[in-house]
Amino acid sequence: MDVEAITLVLLQQTLDAWERDAPVPAVWQSFVAWPQLRGLSAAALKIRLFDLWQELVQHNLHEKRLAEGMTPVSPTTRAGVVAALVQDFGHSSDILEAWSAFYHRHFSPVRLSITEMETAVPQSRRNLDRRYKAGLAAFLASLQRQELAAHGRAQTARLCCHLPPPDYAYLFGVEPLLRQLLAWATAPTGLPFFSLEGLGGIGKTSVARAAVYQIVAQTAWADVLWVSA
Repeated sequence: MDVEAITLVLLQQTLDAWERDAPVPAVWQSFVAWPQLRGLSAAALKIRLFDLWQELVQHNLHEKRLAEGMTPVSPTTRAGVVAALVQDFGHSSDILEAWSAFYHRHFSPVRLSITEMETAVPQSRRNLDRRYKAGLAAFLASLQRQELAAHGRAQTARLCCHLPPPDYAYLFGVEPLLRQLLAWATAPTGLPFFSLEGLGGIGKTSVARAAVYQIVAQTAWADVLWVSA
């Protein structure tokens, strides 16, 4: 899924679809970061996507609570949900309030209306709406980051598909050499070729593989060929 296609409009369309109990946009099946969405029926996609969104929103909310020294809670009663909302808005943290407003509007086990939220916390409806929109924007950025990372992993896997399997769990003491190889490979006036030389069995192939993997993960290449000489 193109990252540019993940927009506030698409998010709002998806949220509205859940509100109306209608099918969510089918484009989510191409979300690379969540391959489990591919090939699902419309009904299954609606359910599975909601679960994934809920998990991601709750994870971010818990992180923001921990950052404020709070103990993350997951209340299941209306009184408990309202108490958690009030606690979130009691730390003067704009980002915590943003995630909390977004979560409690759509993903809390007991969902709260904007009127209930306005009554529970000392905020005007305008401020609550501002917090909600900030939470929606933060969620959009979180989805975009996930998709960008997934695209990067997929590209690296494609370019490295011809590499031999690693015969090591971790390479020690090769970081300076890897940095030098990366510098040579990416220099504007790059060398036509360079070689790793040394006694047999000292790990030249392992270093070469690690270097290629690092190079394709950090720079743009059309393809990688691995040929035994």
